[in-house]
Amino acid sequence: MKKVKITKLIAMYEDARGKNYAFSTRPTKDFLFVTRKKGTISGEHYHQGKSKQKDPETLILIKGKFKLECQNLKTGEKLKTIIEAPTKLELGTNIWHKVTALTDIIFLETNSLTQHIKDTVQLPETKL
Repeated sequence: MKKVKITKLIAMYEDARGKNYAFSTRPTKDFLFVTRKKGTISGEHYHQGKSKQKDPETLILIKGKFKLECQNLKTGEKLKTIIEAPTKLELGTNIWHKVTALTDIIFLETNSLTQHIKDTVQLPETKL
């Protein structure tokens, strides 16, 4: 789907202590560290790009698995997929998205809470 990019993170190094992963993102000084419990729903919104940190919105799934549902509000194109850690997810502007935690999850958002609030338009799935 255009404006949605899913990148599975590949371990660049592994030893008895664990694994190292690397990823790139645009410069930012603010991050949100987010936890969600299994069975909870988040999102049901989209971003307009008013904040440069939301164009695209970037999430780094650190732990767990969730179901991602998206719809491009300009074209109507839809996507449903399962995302498993470790993965980087980029969602462009006007991509409505909903996350259902299939396990307990932990992810980073590459923006501040202020940036998130400034550029979030709530839209329940029933209104699509």
